[in-house]
Amino acid sequence: MDDCSAPMKILLVDDDRILQVRLQSQGYQLQVVESGERALLEARRCPPTVILCDWLMDGMDGLEVCRAFKADPALKAAYFILLTSRSRVEDRVEGLDCGADDFLSKPVDPEELLARVRSGIRLHQANERLKALAEELRHQKARLDQELEEAASYVRSLLPQAISGAVQVDSRFEPSHELGGDSFDFFWFDDDHFVIYLTDASGHGLAAAFPSISVHNQLRSRSLPVDLLDPAAVLKALNAGFQMERHQGRYLTMWYGVYERSSRTLRYASAGHPPALL
Repeated sequence: MDDCSAPMKILLVDDDRILQVRLQSQGYQLQVVESGERALLEARRCPPTVILCDWLMDGMDGLEVCRAFKADPALKAAYFILLTSRSRVEDRVEGLDCGADDFLSKPVDPEELLARVRSGIRLHQANERLKALAEELRHQKARLDQELEEAASYVRSLLPQAISGAVQVDSRFEPSHELGGDSFDFFWFDDDHFVIYLTDASGHGLAAAFPSISVHNQLRSRSLPVDLLDPAAVLKALNAGFQMERHQGRYLTMWYGVYERSSRTLRYASAGHPPALL
């Protein structure tokens, strides 16, 4: 049989008819070859789940076959069982060093043969599930990274551009590898008053970015129901709207200032934020 779509394929590199009959009686898809070279050709055409390979063969011996299988990325996941009449510990160590997963002593007991094959199939299936899970996690991480980058781009788009004139302001924003809750803004409230603030939400990720964005939108749209020229009143109103108990223990710190051009004065208030005035 050579149906590559069959779920469990066993490659037997041995001319023992008893092994063939015993494996076929269990319904396994069995491919039988008599040389290591042929085993590699057949495996590359249709990768097996389990390989049963005689140690002593003409041409490539079992160790060479094992090394070749384990060196091939497309074949190394197959469970490799060496069939050998050797019983010394040194021989088994040598076989394990070559990449063999298991041993069967010749003459092979039929029941032990089937038990080792079943064990190899279970381990192979477990490894395949882990590989599939790792690939799915890789795809999920790629999607999440893309979404975070899009969110970071949106946050960056909210940052103000440098201005000059009666007040000259420039800024430098250095993002970290994680989306955070840092933000700042400055704008003319009217011809005489210039607003500037810095804010930081605890933690990282979208949960930290959203509160900062919300503060930014409220102040920019002037929808906060207080006088935006009163720093203390602004922080008091924001404190009432962003209570830790309603945001899973997250909090915001903020420095808010208003510069009055006509009097050349700066009034400001700080809510837990590091000093912003030098």
